[in-house]
Amino acid sequence: MGPTTLIDLPDKVYLVSIGMCVIGLNMSLAFIPPVPEVLDIITTHYKVIDGVDPDLDGLMNDSVATLYNLFLSVPGLVGPIVGGAFYDLVGYERTMDINMFVYFLLVIIYFFFNSGFTLFKDFKEMNEELERLKKIKEEIQELKK
Repeated sequence: MGPTTLIDLPDKVYLVSIGMCVIGLNMSLAFIPPVPEVLDIITTHYKVIDGVDPDLDGLMNDSVATLYNLFLSVPGLVGPIVGGAFYDLVGYERTMDINMFVYFLLVIIYFFFNSGFTLFKDFKEMNEELERLKKIKEEIQELKK
């Protein structure tokens, strides 16, 4: 996003603009997909059959949306405070370097503790469970007729 002391890039407006565009594109990729994924994970973990209990579905959707907004809003409050403290302590360039290392560390932590090497196997198992729950839903709808 900004100049760094580690890489000898010129401190030019066009480089910062390109960085801001990349960050903006990444934010759209980070904000849109998580809610349906979280709903699928909750559905498979708690064996919730979608459409059988509308009240439960509504509560589940409300809870996920609330938690999602909480996890988006709290960093918006804490980030500028911590960033301002780092800016006062070490300056802008060093703050951006620290930010870069924190992002890399979070990516590594996310990969090993969330995705890991079984990502595709877990994804396949979750999709199979979702299909099984959809079949149960269809059977329940047939019984209601």
